[in-house]
Amino acid sequence: MADGLVVVCGPDRAPALESIAASHGLAGWVRAGRSVRTSIEAPRFDSLDEGLEAASAVAVLTPYRGLAGDLESCRQRGIPAVVAGPAAARADDPEYAPGRWRHSQIHASVDGLRKRPSFGRPVYLRQIVGGGAAGLLGAWWGLLEALESAFELLDGPVTRMRVGAVARNGRWHATATLVAEDGASAQLVVTTSPDPGEDLMLLGLGGLMHVDGTSVAAGVRDDSGQRRLPIPPAWPDAGWIAASLEGQRHPPIDRRIRTALHGALRRAARLGTLEPVRL
Repeated sequence: MADGLVVVCGPDRAPALESIAASHGLAGWVRAGRSVRTSIEAPRFDSLDEGLEAASAVAVLTPYRGLAGDLESCRQRGIPAVVAGPAAARADDPEYAPGRWRHSQIHASVDGLRKRPSFGRPVYLRQIVGGGAAGLLGAWWGLLEALESAFELLDGPVTRMRVGAVARNGRWHATATLVAEDGASAQLVVTTSPDPGEDLMLLGLGGLMHVDGTSVAAGVRDDSGQRRLPIPPAWPDAGWIAASLEGQRHPPIDRRIRTALHGALRRAARLGTLEPVRL
């Protein structure tokens, strides 16, 4: 548990504040971007610089302009900060704490099914995540997290990727189509609506599992028939914050791929085309 935690988030992750407050000593929070609705009883600071006066640790759930400068302020004050995505697309951007999706019960359930011999080799993955309400940076963070999980769930190297994007009034919808070395494919979608976990479907040679992020159950279909498995919807942020502050870090996506993805999203939105990303 982190005492004196200050959280920065936008509407895409605001629903996670309740579970974070229940798990950590929350000193307050900072709004990033559009208006946020939350019922937690904690101070709201106008900026992270103001929040640092009360902070012993910082967690950034949503990207925003000026993040790199705020992280430098944390470093100068000796305040540990965990960030869910890169501060910028530059090659020298500060490191972040990937793997937030690893703390999701949805992913744990799908991954457990994937590892059963009867499920067979993965064939197709579809995943829908939030983040687009936070503009280009939010769409970029959303696709990076979806890519991290896709690289693992497809169970093999990905060789090709193309992205598309539509942006209007600062709100982004983005897609990524992946093809793995063994022929498996994936479609990753970033929307402007937050969900407690993601809409995720994984098809294998021996079965299918589909989890709707707005429901409390997963649909499973295999040789034994079709059934429903209860999965409590929960935001993974509280567990990710605790693990990251303790130093449990997972390898991030290569800097070159991160930068290439950011540029491809910009081009796709500007040109209305599907843009390749070199892997």
